[in-house]
Amino acid sequence: MKDDKLNRLKDFFEQNTRVAIAFSGGADSCYLLHMARRFGADVTAYFIKSQFQSDMELEAAQSFASSEGAYLKVIETDVFSVGTVIDNPPDRCYQCKTNMFLLMKREASDDGIPVILDGSNASDNEERRPGMRALREQGIRSPLRECGLTKGEVLELSREEGLPGWNAPKVVCPAVKLPFGERLSVEKLEEIRYE
Repeated sequence: MKDDKLNRLKDFFEQNTRVAIAFSGGADSCYLLHMARRFGADVTAYFIKSQFQSDMELEAAQSFASSEGAYLKVIETDVFSVGTVIDNPPDRCYQCKTNMFLLMKREASDDGIPVILDGSNASDNEERRPGMRALREQGIRSPLRECGLTKGEVLELSREEGLPGWNAPKVVCPAVKLPFGERLSVEKLEEIRYE
């Protein structure tokens, strides 16, 4: 079964040879970047650096991209200037993701890259992850999900490939630790980031 899914992933990259990856440095995006490189795709990784990402996350993403021989482009943004994100409404994740993917689409267009990918997998549920609506609306492809690879399979395959982070604790956006409606600030995010 996994072999069928991996063959579909290979076919995906044979059809999409020049891609940008929304790269967080987490297990899913690392596996996606690794496999894109393995299957011969020309890959640029885009890391969005906002108040929600730590310097440690950026450094880990840069290190992994470098180890894979992929160019990582850092896109800085002030997420608090986006809509009402700072007010932390129930659709904060959707608004934030929409901003991120609009920035990536602009960069990809400038870089002449026709397809943007993200690391969502077949276990990701849109009802529990409202930001996924932004993927659909912005035309972002999710090859792991399209090929039917679940989170468990991605972690198992990452371990088999010897990729770092397959068993690391998941990094969660610090904003999700605050109740909706509680206004965000850099100070609050830093305070709860390492709880």
